[in-house]
Amino acid sequence: DMMLINRMNVQLLACTTQEEAYQIIALAVGELFAGQSGGLAILHNCGKYLETFAQWGAKSLLEPIFSLHDCWAMRRGQQHNVADPQSDVICGHFVQPPRMGYLCLPLVVQGETLGLFTLSTPFGMDHEHAASRRELIVTVGEGIKLSLSNLKMREVMHEQATHDSLTGLFNRRYLDDTLPREIIHAQRQKTQICIAMLDIDHFKKFNDTFGHEAGDVILRELGQVLKENVRRSDIACRFGGEEFVLVLLDAPLEASKHHL
Repeated sequence: DMMLINRMNVQLLACTTQEEAYQIIALAVGELFAGQSGGLAILHNCGKYLETFAQWGAKSLLEPIFSLHDCWAMRRGQQHNVADPQSDVICGHFVQPPRMGYLCLPLVVQGETLGLFTLSTPFGMDHEHAASRRELIVTVGEGIKLSLSNLKMREVMHEQATHDSLTGLFNRRYLDDTLPREIIHAQRQKTQICIAMLDIDHFKKFNDTFGHEAGDVILRELGQVLKENVRRSDIACRFGGEEFVLVLLDAPLEASKHHL
């Protein structure tokens, strides 16, 4: 068991995205707890509900989306162990009422709730075996929550390194790293790229008249307009100050003029 857990933890350390981690968790836990169903649900950014991103076992156990209040473990902030569904309080986040016992384990790192780890538990275990099984589940949960926390931290740091904090657009560093690669790709594919530079007229005068806070509002609003009106494949970048750059991929000049 510990060899499987260590292998899972090593693989999780090599992940670069949350989606990769979810796949590894589902495969590893499914192998470690063969014959048992379970799932991993992640807390949404709004903090009001959880979304299921990984499941394993013969049957889907968790609802795709459910409220924090549907889980007794999330309500109480501690694991909720149900030995017998007929005599214990049951959580409300299951696709079907569980026929077996289960353990819900909140994933919390340094006071931050990341999500929920749920696993069904077999009937007929003696007390010592059941306690050992719970310890194993907790050990797995520890590795999962630390890995997800580290991934989340890395994603935040990458976001800060590649995005402008005021407008939420990509920054000049990201453009410098990405544009040469996109140009080479377009040359190979024989497609066209449109690169447009924009700036706000008389922005310095506006700042001097109304103040930098008002100027920041203008920059944020323009950033939002650009994000809402470019394709997902395009690059909208704050180049610096009041200057912006749009990189429209696979976009002929005439079509780009109409788009702009």
